[in-house]
Amino acid sequence: MAMIMQNPMTWFNPLRTIGAHFTETFCIHLGLNKKAAIDLGVESMSRVQFPRPLNLIKHYPFQLSGGMLQRVMIGMALAVNPDLITADEPTTALDAYHRKSVLRELKKVQQETGAAVLLVTHDLDVIAEMAETVAVMRYGRVVEKAPCIQLFNAPEHPYTRCLLNTRFSLPLNSDTQFSTLGDVAHGWMK
Repeated sequence: MAMIMQNPMTWFNPLRTIGAHFTETFCIHLGLNKKAAIDLGVESMSRVQFPRPLNLIKHYPFQLSGGMLQRVMIGMALAVNPDLITADEPTTALDAYHRKSVLRELKKVQQETGAAVLLVTHDLDVIAEMAETVAVMRYGRVVEKAPCIQLFNAPEHPYTRCLLNTRFSLPLNSDTQFSTLGDVAHGWMK
């Protein structure tokens, strides 16, 4: 199991380099030696679009932006090939380009490994892009659960309708029907 935290600034130890984080995580969880751990760290940073991942291992967390740290955390989580990835607002600190590439990488890992991905998010674009099944929660309780397309096309609970109506670009009228997740995502991103 791997966890992608919402706020990477508080997750990393500011006194240790990114390379030290790789070494500790991959040596403990994967049984790698230090060199293999660094090599895997460099490879995983390439997967999340770091242009010079070898240079990254010498940096401390405070030397990176929130978006860069988020990508480091995502890369580390994907590198351990988990059966379950729990991601709490995984794209919060990312710009549009990196957000798209990270979501693409999450999907790729899911397809290649069969890992389940549990996304916790308020981002309706991420839901439309990634989710097969959506559970809408209010006050800590699930108020509606449905396949993504069904939820976007015909939300049943008033709270779900309210959430969907907060997104101005989504045309929520009776003529609009999404037939695929791609249609859902395109409908949201107009």
